[in-house]
Amino acid sequence: LAPGTRLGPYVITSHLGTGGMGEVYKAHDARLDRTVALKVLPPELTGDSAARQRFEREARSVAALSHPHICALFDIGYQDGTDFLVMECVDGETLATRLARGRLPTHDVLTYAGEIAEALAAAHRAGIVHRDLKPANIMVTRDGIKLLDFGLAKRRPSAADAATGHQSAPLTQRGLILGTVHYMSPEQLEGSDVDERTDIFAFGVVLYEMMTGRRAFEGGSDAAVIGNILHAEPPSPSSIEPLTPAVVSEIVRRCLEKDPSARWASMADVHSHLVQARELVVPAPPKWVGIRWRDLMIAGVATASAVALLWWVRIPPRTAQPRTGDAAVQRSLTRLTFDAGLQTDPAFSPDGRFITYASDRSGNFDIWIQQMSGEEAVQVTKSAAQDTQPSWSPDGSTIAFRSERDGGGLYVVPALGGMERLLVPFGSHPSWSPDGAEVWFQTNMFDVGATKLHAVSMGGGPSRELLPEFTGSGGWAWIGPHPDGRVSFLGVHRKLGYGFFTVAKDGRVTASDISRLPGPLTDIVHSGGQRFQWNRDGTALILETETNTGVQNLWRVRVDPATLNWISVERLTTGAGRDVSGAVSPDGRRVAFSTQRVSERLWRFAFDPGARRLFDGRPLTEDGAWALAPDITADGKVAVLDLMRPGSEASTAGSGFGVINLWLTHFDTGRSALFATNATHAVWSPDARQVA
Repeated sequence: LAPGTRLGPYVITSHLGTGGMGEVYKAHDARLDRTVALKVLPPELTGDSAARQRFEREARSVAALSHPHICALFDIGYQDGTDFLVMECVDGETLATRLARGRLPTHDVLTYAGEIAEALAAAHRAGIVHRDLKPANIMVTRDGIKLLDFGLAKRRPSAADAATGHQSAPLTQRGLILGTVHYMSPEQLEGSDVDERTDIFAFGVVLYEMMTGRRAFEGGSDAAVIGNILHAEPPSPSSIEPLTPAVVSEIVRRCLEKDPSARWASMADVHSHLVQARELVVPAPPKWVGIRWRDLMIAGVATASAVALLWWVRIPPRTAQPRTGDAAVQRSLTRLTFDAGLQTDPAFSPDGRFITYASDRSGNFDIWIQQMSGEEAVQVTKSAAQDTQPSWSPDGSTIAFRSERDGGGLYVVPALGGMERLLVPFGSHPSWSPDGAEVWFQTNMFDVGATKLHAVSMGGGPSRELLPEFTGSGGWAWIGPHPDGRVSFLGVHRKLGYGFFTVAKDGRVTASDISRLPGPLTDIVHSGGQRFQWNRDGTALILETETNTGVQNLWRVRVDPATLNWISVERLTTGAGRDVSGAVSPDGRRVAFSTQRVSERLWRFAFDPGARRLFDGRPLTEDGAWALAPDITADGKVAVLDLMRPGSEASTAGSGFGVINLWLTHFDTGRSALFATNATHAVWSPDARQVA
């Protein structure tokens, strides 16, 4: 139809596309002064009664649906031998056009897939099976997904139809294939009766293609494609795109079951699982509710142990003029973990609703994710080695972490769990470039002259050294990215001395004065200050350091963004132990941290030397004390050891620990006795009759 052609009150303005069931035009509705889309039955099909019935059935199907993700039907008409449908004009591009440029980001996949599933679930509730779901029939708009083209839709008889005995005549012969081969279910290809589960299969094929950028079933001809759909299994999405969340792979797998009864029970079930998956990647605002936890006691097997409880502290903005020194701040603490063992290295998700951390609650150190709103934690990695130091990518889809497997290195894993991929076989403390394209990491920490900062592409390949002239000229207690792309260093520079330095890509160095803060903080380089993290706008950093009383807490240091010199200092935590590993939320209003109680205990284990096997052990000294330098008699019955208990006289400043005494511990009875006061490092004589 030429522009200007009038069909009733609708004036054709342009041609939009051609489908198997008609031509689609953009038109102007002269009555309501709006833009609409006209779907016109081609002249060659006007005399085809079956085609006209399908056209009318599409109108009835769409008219029965009212959903924000289904293209709406406004009117139906006939003029001068032309049948036409008047529909909502959707501005955007088809999913097929978008996929021609490659796979979609994970958060887009989960967003679009959820909207498609929601639309199909609504159609199924209305008794309508689409039967032709494919990327070409899905529009991507600024307001989300729109599902199009119900020309092959099948409507299930309604209760009213059953009551009146009315039954629509079938428009296809049994055994006739209608649809697009690549997206058809096995039962559809076999010409069997189909129901909602055929849409579930097609949805799985579309989801697979969005996630991987490839069709699930390929072939050199339609016959080859049909053969693959009927008899072959597509490669797992994670084998093509390693960062595919495990939950998405499982959704796809169940959608693509050959047997309809093995698929998801309904599209509503699929939608529910997609919503849960999307919560981790594109989450909603937090609700700050209580936390439900299981008790899980982990038995330690090393002489040195640490217990950490993850907390977050809410930091209200300062309204009064800041002052220097130990400024009191009003705050609230919420405890996040209650497990025995160690939980450390917290990091916020980009939206601040989730936190990832390292924990040994499963028996080995692994990476875990937990909602800030209090749901159960989700285990992300399951390695026999130690996985620590997680860092969240800017888009929330991926976590980089340090692992001790295979000699140690940096890995990435989908935030929801899945295939873990080695980035580099060395390095520690990963962080991300602002655009998420690279992972930055450190090597040779604390080694003066050898500390390096590297970057490795997410796509793999060799790493490259960042700021080599600066990193190689000092020993650094900590290195962290500044939000504007610069890098900050805390430590000792060979020529510039102790300090806090921020270095641009071109090598320009800003030396600020925060390494020598006043009040209760001594020079933070000398006092054990290590980790720091900038807030998002570079106006403050969270600093982990000791006071001059020997207590390690977290502090907020406000700085002048231009000079990076300190303006005010605020103490955020007041625990008497070690508050460490502070992580700033994206909005700068919360800090997650780990409060640690460190102790060393003496344990006894039964040992089978033939099988080289350790059996269950039991501790010989109490938790919370420090047991050091044990020496055991030749018969293995008695140990003499240093023992330092909290609260004893002459305790060191701020530590709560006192003098070291010598104790004897009898392995058979488990009883201990004080042997000598204010003494250390004892050894037995060969006959066990004397101690030096």
